[in-house]
Amino acid sequence: MNQKYEITDIVHPQYPWLHRIRALRDVREDVHVGDLGGFVQSEENLSQEGQCWVANNAVAAEESYISGDAIMWDYSCARGCAVISGKSRIGGEAIIEDHAIVTSGYVHGNAVSYTHLRAHETDSYL
Repeated sequence: MNQKYEITDIVHPQYPWLHRIRALRDVREDVHVGDLGGFVQSEENLSQEGQCWVANNAVAAEESYISGDAIMWDYSCARGCAVISGKSRIGGEAIIEDHAIVTSGYVHGNAVSYTHLRAHETDSYL
């Protein structure tokens, strides 16, 4: 498989088990070869397929999984067993956690916590 990102040695300033990612190929129109992304705990958090991406200072940790064309940016966080997929957009300081599933929606805001959310509608604003 043609990997789209690698996990770098750049650690999160507060959580040293999280590492920044770097694009190994053009992933989407705003992510190009060599661009640094956000932080992941392991390769299990972000699919190597599709256009999904963790950008800026966003975090995907624990058993969370980002796939499809989903994107996380700003200081958003996915943790626990959260799943973010489809064309989901997660930004601001939104927290998607526990068993939340976002398959196609827009979640943005300050310290928003969704523990049992299921968002499926394309233009959902939560």
